[in-house]
Order: sequence, then C-alpha cells, then structure tokens
Amino acid sequence: MTEKELLQMQIRSYEFYADLIERAVGGTSDELPRWNNEKALRYRELAEAYRQRLAEIETAERTQLPA
Repeated sequence: MTEKELLQMQIRSYEFYADLIERAVGGTSDELPRWNNEKALRYRELAEAYRQRLAEIETAERTQLPA
C-alpha cells in the first residue's frame, strides 16, 4: 500500500469515527463510553492533517511527471 492510499484510508476512517462520535454525544446508554465533541474535533483535525499531506504528495507527483 502506498503512502497516498494509506492517507486516503485514514482520512475516511477518521471522518467516519468523527461522525459517529458526534451522533453519540449526549447519548444516555451506560454501557457505551461517554464521548464529547473534543474527541470528534481531534479526529477531524487528524483527517485534515492527512488531507494536507495527501495534497503535498499529489503536488509532488504532478511536478515529477514529464511535460
């Protein structure tokens, strides 16, 4: 798996979990862990950092292509 593919997979995963946490915030189940918006925000920040790295890789790939 390339770094680019790994980053794309991680972005999807963090976005999924951030959405899941945001929906679970305020839940009343005692069996599930308590989440808060800070965890979802952290996952979104991680996904954004991975997007930026992915953009860097894609830019580098474009500049390496022969004209």
